[in-house]
Amino acid sequence: RWRAEGRIEREERRALLLVDRAWVCSGVDRARLQRIAGTATPIDVVMNGIPRGMVPTAIPDLPGRADGWPVLLFVGHLGYPPNVAAGARLAGHILPEVRKVLPGARLILAGRYPKPRIRELAGLPGVEVVENPPDVAPLLARAHVSVVPLATAGGTRIKIIEAMAAGIPVVATPLAAEGLGLVDGTDILLAGSDEAFARAVIDLCSNPSRMEVLRRHAWESVLGSCGASAIAGAVRRGMDLAIEEGQAPDDRSADGRGS
Repeated sequence: RWRAEGRIEREERRALLLVDRAWVCSGVDRARLQRIAGTATPIDVVMNGIPRGMVPTAIPDLPGRADGWPVLLFVGHLGYPPNVAAGARLAGHILPEVRKVLPGARLILAGRYPKPRIRELAGLPGVEVVENPPDVAPLLARAHVSVVPLATAGGTRIKIIEAMAAGIPVVATPLAAEGLGLVDGTDILLAGSDEAFARAVIDLCSNPSRMEVLRRHAWESVLGSCGASAIAGAVRRGMDLAIEEGQAPDDRSADGRGS
């Protein structure tokens, strides 16, 4: 593993020498790249954006309880090992703990190319597996809580951004939310162990006013950092700085880049 990581770091250093500016999705990623390659190349943070069609003009209401209460949703590539582990953790440990207090609780695991291990989870009480959904919006419309118990890796946190943009409160591990700049207890609930994760879901669903405050704050926060105007502003600032600093592509040969 360390050999692969070293090879990736070498390629990242080489890539940074070929460009005038680099864009990454979070401050955490920027700090890591700066540690690897120094500060010779400016690195801007441009967050993952929310597609325009997924941003409602007002925060949507949460669904009713006819489909279960609460309905927990996990979305991700279900052939990706960290997501497979998260799905198994949810279905085998976290959901049963939640159902001890909230017996109507249900879990939806949705994503592409689920492994057999994920398909088998559909046989557990309260668990539904949705394979290769063509659109995530109908699934978000069914959910009361988005749950993201990733213990390894982290991806680009799109699932958290999408849930918050849809007005769904999120419970996640610190790793899953890394780099999004979210505040625990204000924008999101963070939990580590299975017991803490289940307790966070139970506490949230047992306190409707807290759930409402959390999801509204998260919705406003994610629109402010990942909405179209925020992304456009970040891109514009980076382009303006590149022009001001004279880092046009034709000038790169002067400092050894572009060769």
